[in-house]
Amino acid sequence: MKGIIGLAIIVFSTITGLMFILSLLSGYVQILQGDVANGTEAIVNATADEIVGSVQWSVVVTVLVAIASALGLTGVVAFMKKI
Repeated sequence: MKGIIGLAIIVFSTITGLMFILSLLSGYVQILQGDVANGTEAIVNATADEIVGSVQWSVVVTVLVAIASALGLTGVVAFMKKI
């Protein structure tokens, strides 16, 4: 069971990492074509979206751990702290 969960986390992380790199690619191409202002804006927007998404997931996991702790669900808390 631990192997399946670990594999799922690795696959999810790889896919989201590739999506982030692909979102940066359009800005990079615009910069190479000479459109530095729009290319930089595209890169900044993609980076900001990634940061906001990471913070949102951190807050969601923290809230779920707090709720599970309040309800006494120690198994769920231990699992979510590993994530």
